[in-house]
Amino acid sequence: MQRHGFNAATLLRVPTMKWRKFLKRLGFSPPKITKTLEGMPELTLQPTLYIGHTQEALQDAIDNLQEILLDKGLIASKTRRFDQDTKAAVEEFQRQNDLRVDGVVGPLTWSALLYPTLSYFDAVPAEFEPHVRKLQHYLYKERLLKEINGVFDRQTSRSVRRFQRRYGLLADGVCGPITWSFLLGQRLAWGKGDDFGLPPWIKSLFLDQAPVILALFAGIHFTPLEEGQKFTVLETVVIAYSLICVAQPILNKISEFLPIQVGQDLAFFRFSQYVLVGFFWRHILHWVKTILL
Repeated sequence: MQRHGFNAATLLRVPTMKWRKFLKRLGFSPPKITKTLEGMPELTLQPTLYIGHTQEALQDAIDNLQEILLDKGLIASKTRRFDQDTKAAVEEFQRQNDLRVDGVVGPLTWSALLYPTLSYFDAVPAEFEPHVRKLQHYLYKERLLKEINGVFDRQTSRSVRRFQRRYGLLADGVCGPITWSFLLGQRLAWGKGDDFGLPPWIKSLFLDQAPVILALFAGIHFTPLEEGQKFTVLETVVIAYSLICVAQPILNKISEFLPIQVGQDLAFFRFSQYVLVGFFWRHILHWVKTILL
């Protein structure tokens, strides 16, 4: 498998942060919360109604909000009214946390106010253990986690990714405001029938990735650019998954400029493009290696 100094296992040793920087250089980055929340402001202005929603409950919420803003140094004192200073403080908090700056304290803003952003790649302070346990409790209820230990470990990060994939969120394993709001109830009921009764990781591996892997497999094995060198199934799968990490965002970007909807107007193009990527697998991965290493 050696040529241009490349080995299929090389990319498995590349630190995660280098991959992120590499994709950022290509111009691919996760969508900011601000962009995903553009919508009808009149919906965000409607109150959440429930049994026990009284004027006293509303006053308690305003007091709680101002206590948090006072703790963060965003207001000078509590007024027990949602006044102009409180609105300005909420807007500043939203600006600091990449939320839509509208001064409205909705589910996402409450999530950011009440719960910290948790990530496996960042150190989680000991005082956040109650929040980690709460996160793990909801993951346990979703049958995505088997143990509640108060530690944001690798298994918790994997469970967060599975939860995010299940509800159509960006599966980055980071529990931020959007993931918290979904965990705490801002979501549709999930039906097992939608996933054919399969666990999420099996669905992702066999139903979502299998056609792509097969197309790349064909391209790698039948490329006219090689000298007839063949690889084992395991070696081919390693190469194919490495190509997915690079080719998927590039192909998604290219499809934005096509005059057709890939997968609808030309359904065959959805996977045949990966055969072409497989033809040039060595050149693509060599280019990635020169950038990352």
